[in-house]
Amino acid sequence: MHLGAAIAYKEKAKLTETTPDFWEAVQCFMSTSKMMPEDSEFQFFVRWNFAELLSLVPDFRASPQLENLGETALRSWSILVEHPYCNNPKKIEACSRVAGLFINLNEDYNEAKNYFVKGVELLPKAVLLHSSRMEQLRMLRKFHYLPSMTAAAMLKAGDTAASAI
Repeated sequence: MHLGAAIAYKEKAKLTETTPDFWEAVQCFMSTSKMMPEDSEFQFFVRWNFAELLSLVPDFRASPQLENLGETALRSWSILVEHPYCNNPKKIEACSRVAGLFINLNEDYNEAKNYFVKGVELLPKAVLLHSSRMEQLRMLRKFHYLPSMTAAAMLKAGDTAASAI
């Protein structure tokens, strides 16, 4: 299989919302991932699309098989946070996804907080990357939830209200 087929299977799984199509897409991404070197730009695209596919699962705790996929999604998004081909807006999105998975899978608010903080630290770089004021505002709107989610995770992790603010 190749990346184009894997993406097509992902889109089909999104449209049909059926289990067989989802598992076909998972298998396709796994085989495609094995064919590419870890540090290639194409591997980044495979990982990103595979992580997005895994994000279609509404509840990873529904079965042991899905729980394993939840851990795979957590690893995939974590790798993307540090991937050299991942730009700042995508890193922020990956940080948010990792934090959400830490909360949903492990109820680990401390790790979630760390990823939310990393996303908040990247936010100014992502916004200032654009020269147009309109693009900067679009970027701020896209990640408007990040500061409040960071504060909530910090409070849930046991940090003081003063440090969360």
